[in-house]
Amino acid sequence: MVSAGLSPTLDAAGSYARDRYAGNGFPPFPPGVPLEANVYQAGFDAAWELDVFGGARRAGMAVQNARVEEALADYEQTMLAAFTDVETALTAYAQEQSRRQSLAHAAQANGQVVALALDLYSHGLSDFLRVLESQRALYQSQDALVESERAVSADLIALYKALGGGWESQGVSAK
Repeated sequence: MVSAGLSPTLDAAGSYARDRYAGNGFPPFPPGVPLEANVYQAGFDAAWELDVFGGARRAGMAVQNARVEEALADYEQTMLAAFTDVETALTAYAQEQSRRQSLAHAAQANGQVVALALDLYSHGLSDFLRVLESQRALYQSQDALVESERAVSADLIALYKALGGGWESQGVSAK
């Protein structure tokens, strides 16, 4: 994954200089002979770094590769946890919606039972205890329905949170 620094490095530098000398008695000539001279200098310096055995670079490369693999593993673990959270929230939301629908049917049926019990009682075909029992069953089913509606809302909030939130329903406007 990491390959920088594996190639040898080559550094080069060059220089150039020119000096002009004028005077008498320059050392190779006898004194009194006028002399004018131009002196030119040129230089070149090259350095080539070659890690013959490559140990230092391979060790650095192994460390960087290990760091990349560790970051990738952390990312994969985070994504797996996020997908698990979304799946759990979706399952809970779907199951609670199904339960709420069943409780709504039960509450509706218990409402019909209460109406029948009141009708039978008003015609003298049943005692009042049956009316009270049917009303108690109706109130329990309505209470369970309200609790299920609260759970559906809580599961929807958990789903939004697992997905990152920030969405609005089409029918609801932000105020």
